[in-house]
Amino acid sequence: MAQFRLTQGVAALYWPTRSGTPCSPTAGRSALRQQALRWIVNVLEDQRIEKAICIYYPGVTPAIRLLGDLTYTGQSSLGRLPPAEQALGCCLAWRWAHSRTGEADMHDRLNVSVAG
Repeated sequence: MAQFRLTQGVAALYWPTRSGTPCSPTAGRSALRQQALRWIVNVLEDQRIEKAICIYYPGVTPAIRLLGDLTYTGQSSLGRLPPAEQALGCCLAWRWAHSRTGEADMHDRLNVSVAG
């Protein structure tokens, strides 16, 4: 049942949002900044769409909540990554942390410092 519920959550969340943001390892610095900005906007847009889907289709809310719970629980340490990658990882984790455990727990869980 949980696997079906997770499949529902993924389908409900991602069918309206996937436009693709390709990343190229050979892109120049400006292109990489643009990709990072698109990625952050995509994370924020996912949150907005998630809330809207839950309003329009309340029956899928438990599936999306379970997906977020498992994704946030599966977040791993970012401490060894460069600061810019830590920041991107924290943006993604904050999607779930703000409604589950809070900022301090998120920093501990990801092994990152508020000071950077």
